[in-house]
Amino acid sequence: MDRGKRGTKRSTAVDARGIPLGTVTAPANRHDSPLLAKTLDAVAETLGEWPESTSIHLDRGYDSGATRERLEERGLIAEISQRRASLHRSVPLGATKRWVVERTGSWH
Repeated sequence: MDRGKRGTKRSTAVDARGIPLGTVTAPANRHDSPLLAKTLDAVAETLGEWPESTSIHLDRGYDSGATRERLEERGLIAEISQRRASLHRSVPLGATKRWVVERTGSWH
């Protein structure tokens, strides 16, 4: 069975207003979570050092212990949608802070 997707995907970190801070491009058939460290490194190249008390808002695909460890190592506060909670109720995109990055993605 061929599950390969053609094309590319962009893992982009944005600020609270949707301004892109760092982007990593990868094949479309890769999962998003392994791209997190490279994306955070791209932001660090732009900003130098992360501002204190920076929170990172991620969707439920990133809800894992490994992701939380990566963020904790960098001193970042994780705001990750819970997998179990998301299965029982549907939250509108506008009710979360994820809409900012979704809007930025649509600009591409």
